Amino acid sequence: MNHGGGKMIQLDMLDIAKQIKGGLSGGNILAFRSIGTEARKIVEDKIAASSDNTTFILDFKNIQLSDTSFLDETVVEITYRCQQHKYGERLIAVRNLSDVIRDNLHSAILLRMDKQNQKVPVAEISSNGNLTIISQFEDSMKALLAKIHEKNGKITAVELAELEGIELNTAATRLKRLYDYGFLFRQNEQVGNRKHFVYQSIGI
Repeated sequence: MNHGGGKMIQLDMLDIAKQIKGGLSGGNILAFRSIGTEARKIVEDKIAASSDNTTFILDFKNIQLSDTSFLDETVVEITYRCQQHKYGERLIAVRNLSDVIRDNLHSAILLRMDKQNQKVPVAEISSNGNLTIISQFEDSMKALLAKIHEKNGKITAVELAELEGIELNTAATRLKRLYDYGFLFRQNEQVGNRKHFVYQSIGI
């Protein structure tokens, strides 16, 4: 089911690793920053060939282990570049993480914050299609993102203000924060004589 807007493209990290010489270490293990750099380049080529409002799902199915260096160079770095809108209107999420890989991804995110002062929360898609956020992020913002996703993935500040019983400026600020962190698409639409932003969640 696609709750959000735009197109969804799933990228199998195992297939990507097989395209890299020495990409898999001792079984289905993704390790080392150098391998992560090569994997990121492959993903970025896919992103460059896509259209705006596309969500890329990095699928770790059948990956036994991935270390923090690989995850930082792929998931964290690509997510950070999405936050900076270096790819245009594209979003990134991950799927099928083992508990160990999720823990290592969380560690990679914390290390990025500690060493480079970059806060890079990552969107994760659960097996039942729910949207969650890995790393430290306010519970209220996590709940808001989940609510938008459940509400067919599309909302305006006016609609959010009415839904939550909050001021319009507060609603607009919260939506912009989610957009700035790379969790929402944003489009400028004309309504009568006025333009306003319509936000859409990650396409699932």
